[in-house]
Amino acid sequence: MKLIAVFCFVVYGLTPTVLAQSYEITELGTLSATPSDDVRSADINNLGFVHGENDKSGVLGTQQTRAFVWDGVVQLEVFPTLSGTTFMGGMNDLGQCVGYQTVMLGGTPELHGYLWDSVNGATDLIFGLRGFTRCYDINNNEIITGIFTSEIIVNFRYQYRGFIYDSKINRFYELPTLGGRESKAVAINNDNYVVGTTYDASGTQFGFLWTPPNGMVAIPGMRQPQDINDNGIVVGHDIDANGFVQPRSYNTNSGVLSALPLPGGYTHGAVNGNNSHGQAVGYGKDSVGIQHALLWEAANTVTVIEGHVNNGGAWLITGANNINELGEISGTGLINGVRRAYKLSPILAQPIISEFLPGRSGQTNKLFALGFTPQVNVVLWYGGRGSSFDYLNSILITTVMADANGRAEFDLALPRRVANWNIWLMASELNLVNQSTPVQQLIK
Repeated sequence: MKLIAVFCFVVYGLTPTVLAQSYEITELGTLSATPSDDVRSADINNLGFVHGENDKSGVLGTQQTRAFVWDGVVQLEVFPTLSGTTFMGGMNDLGQCVGYQTVMLGGTPELHGYLWDSVNGATDLIFGLRGFTRCYDINNNEIITGIFTSEIIVNFRYQYRGFIYDSKINRFYELPTLGGRESKAVAINNDNYVVGTTYDASGTQFGFLWTPPNGMVAIPGMRQPQDINDNGIVVGHDIDANGFVQPRSYNTNSGVLSALPLPGGYTHGAVNGNNSHGQAVGYGKDSVGIQHALLWEAANTVTVIEGHVNNGGAWLITGANNINELGEISGTGLINGVRRAYKLSPILAQPIISEFLPGRSGQTNKLFALGFTPQVNVVLWYGGRGSSFDYLNSILITTVMADANGRAEFDLALPRRVANWNIWLMASELNLVNQSTPVQQLIK
């Protein structure tokens, strides 16, 4: 059996010719009975679920906004904890999402955060005494980031502060500033690293990075961070001398800030989200002011996504909000002049796998796969620590069954002894014919 396995690996493990990635677009529908009402997306997780929000026209011209989670088939409406509206925020790989909602208490309107899942519905989140909490993101550790009104008064005004909230143990932590008036925490990765914006004592706005061991430090040259991946790469934007936003990337490991390119003739753009494979998405405006969704790869290549969507003829894809570890993209665009949320699915020549998330030894990690035959067993292989995947001496790690959509999810505890190992991983079906592209990952 081992000789047969090796033979199949050699035949099917050859590296294919790399071509520009093509996509299929899926419109996510609407909760509204009024076709012209907007639908917008915010986030996509590694299950392919999309989080967003709908405008819903009511009687006598009233309008209500409701957040949703699209589960691959339908939109699940995020109802408020009381009457009111719900707005989009972020989502994790457990199917939980966060955002904010309007609440009427004693005739007084307030804005509260919420935590939602499909079993328990929405849980009200309010921190401080001033009736304002907004949740922006949640990671796989169920830790939430956002902003609330603190009890700190500067110039006769209560100040906003970023926060971190561990929903599993009900522990709240107020983030500091860099000596200035306010802070806002907008994204968190699975290592619990947080990025956002704050001010120094002179009133200058900075992006910040907050980590459990080191606290808060400035990110010079990036005024608005938007996301941070599990490799510690931050994406966002800064503002140039002409007042235009420009895309930026910051490596927290090396301290290097990079200006990301724009297509020829584009005047400005910004990055909204990134994954751990060096891909990031956002938008840019062309020479006549039309906005288009953009994809960056390896920080030096930029692509207008619209030109690579096979069935996107009716769409103007104006923006991309995030990209998951399998290369699936969520965003918002115009189809026949109506604003709608979409999901882009890469057209795969062979299956694809993520890295281990968060890729840390001594704890349970998740790894996701896409593109396998539905309802068949998928094997995860360890391919050594060499310069390439070692097909001859590969070791079977574990097996799971692909779901009806050809997706697989592995949950694996990595021992502490593999810290600092640079390992190769690959997944295949049991017959070894349908194999993923190998992935190399440095374990923390």
